[in-house]
Amino acid sequence: MEAGRFVRHYYAQAEPDDVATDPRMLAAAALAHLEFAARRAPRTAKVRVFNPTLERDGWTSARTIVEMVNDDMPFLVDSSTLTLTALGHTIYVTIHPLVQTVRSGGRLAAVKLAQATDAKAKRESLIHIEIQRETDPRVLDKLRKAFLRALRDVRVAVTDWRAMRRALATAAAELRKSDLKDRELLAESCALLDWLANNHFTLLGYREYALTPGEEADELRIRPGTGLGLLRADTRMGGTVSLTGRARAAARAPTPLVITKANARSTVHRPALLDHVGVKVFGRN
Repeated sequence: MEAGRFVRHYYAQAEPDDVATDPRMLAAAALAHLEFAARRAPRTAKVRVFNPTLERDGWTSARTIVEMVNDDMPFLVDSSTLTLTALGHTIYVTIHPLVQTVRSGGRLAAVKLAQATDAKAKRESLIHIEIQRETDPRVLDKLRKAFLRALRDVRVAVTDWRAMRRALATAAAELRKSDLKDRELLAESCALLDWLANNHFTLLGYREYALTPGEEADELRIRPGTGLGLLRADTRMGGTVSLTGRARAAARAPTPLVITKANARSTVHRPALLDHVGVKVFGRN
């Protein structure tokens, strides 16, 4: 592929003010990003946070640079933005070209700038972000690790999205079949679940729990292997929960849904506190 054509594609969607600098540096930065993308393990994001130098990188910048190479998927740019914002970093420039690639064993074999007809071609995302200059290696490493965590969260949420939609539909169907006496509340609860499933919620995680009664307290225990998205790992975001007092009474009450705010903020899409929607499963008794 001709280098000049790639460079023009790289900056095609950039704001004019973001590229009002030395054209030689711009070209070298774009081609260095492409070189960084030359090897990448399948289904894995590649991230670096660095201060480029002429000697090592062939270009330089007064700002610290974040570069990512990843399979294209929703929420990459806004999740990257909220990662930096959460750590107190100001973003000055964001460049986000998409390319069609063919890889062999993770090695880049071809780059296509137009829509590829090759069945082996996959769309990849190249993200270049400029922030205020940071020279402390510990800060740079902390940023890199934060990006890797956020991009892993994006990947599992996007990969499991359809499965979470199916789980939500199954929960609503099971709830409709229950013999709850308050049919009006049951209908309203099912309607809410239908509304959530109709693209009004960004589903990020799913997991099943068993309610185990006890003498002094009840326990909510994870059902191993049921997790999806952010809750794939059985150890993620809490384990067994002990329920006493009002929480115990609420768990045993014949109300179909438990809706609360979690104490953790989302790393995907928006920096809001996570919403927790619990759907109860009722037995015949």
